Amino acid sequence: MVNGETENHKGWNLVGNPYPSPVSWLVSNGWDKSDINDAKYIWNPAADNYTIFLGGGSPIGINGGTPYIPSNQGFWVQATTNGTFSINNSCRLGLMSSTPDYYKSGNFPYPLISLIAEGNSLEDETVIRFIDGATDKFDLNLDAVKLGSGGERVPQISTNFQHLDFAVNTMAEMADNLTIPLDFWCATDGDYCIKPDERTNLPTTKKIFLFDKFTSKIIDLGMEEKYCFSHNAFNRKQRFAIVINPTENKLLALKTESAFLVYSENKTLIVTSLTEKNTHAQVVVLNLMGQTILSKHLTGGSKSFSINSAAGYYVVRVISGTESFNKLVFIH
Repeated sequence: MVNGETENHKGWNLVGNPYPSPVSWLVSNGWDKSDINDAKYIWNPAADNYTIFLGGGSPIGINGGTPYIPSNQGFWVQATTNGTFSINNSCRLGLMSSTPDYYKSGNFPYPLISLIAEGNSLEDETVIRFIDGATDKFDLNLDAVKLGSGGERVPQISTNFQHLDFAVNTMAEMADNLTIPLDFWCATDGDYCIKPDERTNLPTTKKIFLFDKFTSKIIDLGMEEKYCFSHNAFNRKQRFAIVINPTENKLLALKTESAFLVYSENKTLIVTSLTEKNTHAQVVVLNLMGQTILSKHLTGGSKSFSINSAAGYYVVRVISGTESFNKLVFIH
C-alpha cells in the first residue's frame, strides 16, 4: 500500500464517448493517452463484470473486451500521473450493426495462457502472456490491473506480484520452473472451476500446471479440460499458482509444502513464496553441524542462491515475520 491505498485502487477515472457514433480505442492519432495506462474497462451488466481491452503495441481483450466503445458509453481508465485525457473526431466510426468479436479472433504471435474461472453461471478471465521487453513488474501499456466486479456471485481470478493484481500480466520469458501466483476469490460459497480458454497459445515443448495450495493437487492443464474445487467465501484468495515446465524436484517440493517452495538444482537453491504475505523473508542455510553457510534476504517472492559448499544435505530455514519454515534439502 502507498499512502494507505493499494495500487489497484489508485488513479481511476470514469470518462465517456461523447459522440453519437461508436469510437475505436486503437486509433492512435485520435486519443491523448499520455497520462493513463492504455487499458479501458467497460461494465457489462449481463455478466456482472468488467470487459477489458488493452491497447499498446500488442492489443488484447479479456472478458469480451473489444477496441470499440458505443455512443455515449462510459468507461474507466487508470491514470498513471496527474494530467489530461482526451478524444477527437478521428476515433469515430460509421454505424455498426453489432460490435465485432475482436476478443476471440486471430492467433497471437507470442505464447499466451488464458484462464477462465467459472461458477454460478458467471465467469471471469485472466491472461498471462510472454513478450520480449516485458518485465515481471507492472509494464505500462503491456499490463492491465484487475478491476474487481464487486458482485457477490461472480468468481474472480487474477495473477499477483508485490500486492498488485493483474488482469493481463505480460512477462518477458516463459522460463522453466517459473511460478506465477494465481488468486481466486468469490463472496459466495460453492463449487467453482478453472479452465484454460481455447485461445491459449503455447509452444509444444511447454507444459503448464495449476497448483492448488489448499489441497496440494497439481493439475496438468494440457491434459485436463478443467479443474473444479469447493470454495468458502472466507478462504484467502492466494490459493493457486501456475507453474511452467516444472522439474521433478519442483513437483516434489510443490506436493510437500504450502508456504514456501524450496528445492535445489545444480548447486543452486531456489526459494519461492507461495503466498502474497511472504514476499519478504530471511533465508538461512545450515550444514548438519548447525553452522551457517548462507544467510540472505528473500524479496519479491522468489530468488535463487548459489551454494558453493560440498554436496550433501543442508537445513534451509525461511523466516517470515513470526513464522519459521524448515526443510532438509540435498544440494549437489
